[in-house]
Amino acid sequence: MGVVNNKLTYISPEIGKLSRLSMLYLSKNQLVNLPAEMENLTKLTHLDLSHNQLKTLSVNMANFTELVDVNLSENQLESLPAELENATKITHLKLGQNQLREITFDIGKLTNLGFLYLEDNQLIQLPAQIGGLSQLIRFVLPNNNLQSLPAEIGGLTELRILRLSGNKLLSLPKEIGLLRLLDSLIVSNNQLKDLPAEMEDMASLTELYLNGNPLQTLPPVITRITDLGSLNLDNTQLRELPAEIGKLTNLSTLYLSNNQLTDLPPEIENLQALEVLSLYGNPMSDETIAKIQSWLPNCEIILQWGEEGTETI
Repeated sequence: MGVVNNKLTYISPEIGKLSRLSMLYLSKNQLVNLPAEMENLTKLTHLDLSHNQLKTLSVNMANFTELVDVNLSENQLESLPAELENATKITHLKLGQNQLREITFDIGKLTNLGFLYLEDNQLIQLPAQIGGLSQLIRFVLPNNNLQSLPAEIGGLTELRILRLSGNKLLSLPKEIGLLRLLDSLIVSNNQLKDLPAEMEDMASLTELYLNGNPLQTLPPVITRITDLGSLNLDNTQLRELPAEIGKLTNLSTLYLSNNQLTDLPPEIENLQALEVLSLYGNPMSDETIAKIQSWLPNCEIILQWGEEGTETI
């Protein structure tokens, strides 16, 4: 059943009589509450209430045990009902763009969860129970207020994608090195100055975005993650790169814009797989740029970003 983008402000209690209903789509309306009778919809597998004006879920969800896909994004939710932990079959849970300050149920019981979206909330911390999500593949957390991650994050052993940009992270726990299947780690625009040495065990990591962190120097562990294909170090206050950068021979894109680099080490010539090298916003001379171009003749070097896009050589 679907009533989408229809300016609904009210759902009749009669909906509770649809006890065999398995899919309910009510997104892009103007709902501010839900009828208590919805608790009778115990056969629901798919529930989409996104893009409404819900501040609470006033429905007893204790018997919603068949739910697989739940979308509550783009509401005004400040908390979630504890009964949500009973929906242990959930594989997709979208809670982004709400006003959540904490996760108020035992999320670790959702052991089948594969995709969890919590972007654009006000989360201050993650509960230790997060480590119980052993089947989680994608975890999306940008634009919250996280200052740290629990050590239990290391329990997410199936995780492939982790998005943490726009938080207030001061460090990453050493247990992040246990995420051996992680392919993409985005921690842009945080307060990181270093990375844990244990990250060298992340053998599957091919994409690492650190732009917008006050690194000042390149964390040594980066040059030991040798399968990296894309590395973003824009706006990280770098003054120089170590010779060890030449070990990252699988790099295809390297972003170094808006730093304080005056030169690159000769070992950059080892990066012959490099397709894009972004250097704009660094105090490099024309002579230095020409030298780098001679080292990497097949690489597109981005020298300026403007309103009309990029200028390259």
